[in-house]
Amino acid sequence: MKKTRKAGTATPKTQASSGALSTHAQHDLAAGRWREAIIAYKNLVRVADTPAAREGLAAAYAGRARELMAKGMAREALTIWENRAQIAPERPPEPDYLTLLLRLGRFAQAREQSVRWADRLEPATLASLRSHLAAHYLAGATEVVAGLPADDPILTQAEAANRSIDDYCRGDDVALGTSLAAIPFRSPYRDLALCLKALQRLPTAPAEATGMLARIDDDSGFAPLRRACELALGPAETLTERATAGEVTRRFALTLAGWGEARQALWAEAHQNPDTGPRGLLRLLNRHRRELGEDWARHQALRLLLPGFPKSAGLITEGGGPRLSEQERLLLSAWQSEDRRDPFATLDAWDRYCEHLIGIEPPPPGTDAALRIALCLRRVDTLFDVLGQMHPVGDSDDLDVEVADRVEQSLHYDPDDRDCHERLIRYHLKGDHLKEVRSLLDQGLKRFPADVGLLTAAMDAALAGDAFKKAARYAREILALDPI
Repeated sequence: MKKTRKAGTATPKTQASSGALSTHAQHDLAAGRWREAIIAYKNLVRVADTPAAREGLAAAYAGRARELMAKGMAREALTIWENRAQIAPERPPEPDYLTLLLRLGRFAQAREQSVRWADRLEPATLASLRSHLAAHYLAGATEVVAGLPADDPILTQAEAANRSIDDYCRGDDVALGTSLAAIPFRSPYRDLALCLKALQRLPTAPAEATGMLARIDDDSGFAPLRRACELALGPAETLTERATAGEVTRRFALTLAGWGEARQALWAEAHQNPDTGPRGLLRLLNRHRRELGEDWARHQALRLLLPGFPKSAGLITEGGGPRLSEQERLLLSAWQSEDRRDPFATLDAWDRYCEHLIGIEPPPPGTDAALRIALCLRRVDTLFDVLGQMHPVGDSDDLDVEVADRVEQSLHYDPDDRDCHERLIRYHLKGDHLKEVRSLLDQGLKRFPADVGLLTAAMDAALAGDAFKKAARYAREILALDPI
């Protein structure tokens, strides 16, 4: 006959089993293997239901719920949080659980939890929860305040919060300052006020604005607004790459950064369209050419034709545009010549384009058409630094002579480019072409009489021609302008 075992005793096998399970569960929990830790602690609770085992299981549930939230699996995370509440009913809810209830629209449940555990919630947790209630209330979810007393700050300070938003949207800085002053420091709308103050200071004090935003915690109800503001404060060229926090946050950040609806729609279409080849982009440009500007869209369309030109010329009509004009073909040929890195071929190609632009009647100097011609005439020197690198030897067929001639022609169309004057003067000084230097100095100093760079070049030219008195006069003028 077997002896009756006393209550509360365990066999060595059971003790060994619970010890092994506890060790295994603790290792999984410490390593962040939440699913494995949940299974291990469940098995441990079945063998030895102790407070420590339930505490471990509750921690594993919390870790797994946050993991699911990070993956965007909100409803699955809610189930895990509710399992945690069942296994540890004596513990107050975590802030993540309460904010998830609000996010999923379970306002009554979140309010009930906050009232039930108000005395045991940490002050920071309670403040975070109330900021979430305030944010949802401002967004129109009036049910979040059901049951709150009439003198609750979420209700009494909502008018000032709404008014501050209206004042910011109208751009009324004086009224905004008054509205923000009506929101106390410990208000549930405090973080909203910080965001608006940061946006108000952005144009004149960007560092101060960034510091204000940094004071808003990640668990605040206005943290998404803070993230959107931070995105808008960052470099404009990387804004769309950084805006990965969801469409609403991205659109708000782009709007704060000054993007209009048309620009956002174009970006969204280009980003979502898998056809990024020339044909697809040409169609995209054509659909949005009115918003983008007809001239700009056409110019970008030409760039898309460049890799395969001249075979790609027909693609322009597939995108909905007219056929290439003679001027556009010459421009594409000039761009294409630059890829070959042959300065003589590039010079010839840009010469043909300039001849077409000049036509029968050259445009007046200083006009947009004249400036375009001047830039084209200087293009080879800009690309290859011919005048800066080469030393003139006097052969009329040399590249530097040809380029110097084009750059000098460009001064007829754009006489106010002082850098171009000095660049030509320095080039001719290297070859002791003093006649050309004096002519260019006369032109340049007539337009820029107090330019230290040109006066210095004039002094160097006088020294090169042994005109020492003239050099001394230029030196005195330079010292008067720049004693250092």
